[in-house]
Amino acid sequence: MGLLRLYSFILEEEVADAESTWEVYIESAVRQDGTLFFPNRLTKEFLGEQRRAQGGYVFSCQYLNSPVDAEHQKFKHEYFQYWGDDGALCPTVDGNRVLLNIYILIDRAFSSQTSADFTGCICVGVSSAANVYILEAERHKFGLNELADLVYRWTQKYGMDRVKYVGIETINWEEVEVHFKEFMSKKKQFFNLVRLSPDSRRGKADRIESALEPLYSNKRVFHRKRMKDLEDELMRFPASRVHDDLIDALAYIKQVMRVPMMQESYGFEKQYRPSGKFGRVKY
Repeated sequence: MGLLRLYSFILEEEVADAESTWEVYIESAVRQDGTLFFPNRLTKEFLGEQRRAQGGYVFSCQYLNSPVDAEHQKFKHEYFQYWGDDGALCPTVDGNRVLLNIYILIDRAFSSQTSADFTGCICVGVSSAANVYILEAERHKFGLNELADLVYRWTQKYGMDRVKYVGIETINWEEVEVHFKEFMSKKKQFFNLVRLSPDSRRGKADRIESALEPLYSNKRVFHRKRMKDLEDELMRFPASRVHDDLIDALAYIKQVMRVPMMQESYGFEKQYRPSGKFGRVKY
């Protein structure tokens, strides 16, 4: 841990100083453009096995040279909670589905080239108790056609009536809006498409932390099991030189989330009633 603190101190304090004379060269087993630093020894298959065995956080320290001192971690592993068994569609209580308002949130990369960022795609459900359930978390390097297909699959999976917004952060909104409107007309399925805009007065790291840290530290967020990419981004935040596409998208939940109202139904005639911290479920 002493070496880790020294490493962080040099990068964050010495190198960042305006009068610094340090020259820094950092190499990772997997470079930013996806190429391998030592492909004959550290093969793609070997690195994949190590990541699965060690978990994203330890792997990032050992092979990516991107550690985050536990003292400076904003999202600790003990904050993570889980819902459902393998194959479960939605959270349940006593066999009854939790009533959720569902939001699809997307942080779209400008380019789908290998060296570009990922497009972060999050599907989130908010219960009447203001708990946040992560239903889907995927990051891809793909174009608008593939993005629209993914959004459509999620709206069909969770129900068009429950998906309140499909929100997209992008710098070329006009192109995205036209494409999605044409896509919806073709499918004859329509959802509420909105543009997500970051607060220009705040940096990205500050925006992510202020939106998500209170939810996680107060145990209001529940993950689907084995969301390794999402948890990797959370545990490595706020380290530089790491992907934050999923948590950047997730941070928009603070802007859009609304809890379900008591009179809303979920395809049933009977009303819902509160059920502890899990919100309203049907009995």
